[in-house]
Amino acid sequence: MSYKLNPIQIRRGIVLALGLAATLSGANALANKFLLTPTERDLPSFELTELNADTWDAKSISGKPYIVNFWATWCAPCVHELPAMNRAAEQLLDEGVGMVAVNVGESADAINEFMQQVPIDFPVLLGNQMTLPNWKVKGLPTTFIVSAEGEIIAEAVGPREWDDPQFIDYMLELRNE
Repeated sequence: MSYKLNPIQIRRGIVLALGLAATLSGANALANKFLLTPTERDLPSFELTELNADTWDAKSISGKPYIVNFWATWCAPCVHELPAMNRAAEQLLDEGVGMVAVNVGESADAINEFMQQVPIDFPVLLGNQMTLPNWKVKGLPTTFIVSAEGEIIAEAVGPREWDDPQFIDYMLELRNE
């Protein structure tokens, strides 16, 4: 008698295996605590405009670790995590860790109006139709951890408590790697 795994069982096994591998590797153990999925891929090429009209590209976020968050004003989990992201930015930006929010296609006017109610204390970029596929965004919010070398080293789908002291320490340690 043979037993076949269904696709859901296979996915669960892969997730468990990845979680175990992340737990067993020293640098990824803390990332796993925050339900970050370890990954190794290059930063995609992009060119996006900040709300203040500055242009950002892959070179703009090289040379130091970055937190890159994809969000929308209509996304309740995105809005929920913004205060924690602001508190994290307050602790990290002066310490050599960057943070940027990439909106997924709303107008600058809509974002500015939203930010009068819910401030964002770090740069906000205007995404376009190629942003989500280039970055392989799977849902909102999605956050990527980018190394100083420009490699995506972890990702998270869904909100997190980005201002947790252990996560702040994790990001500060990335400056030295």
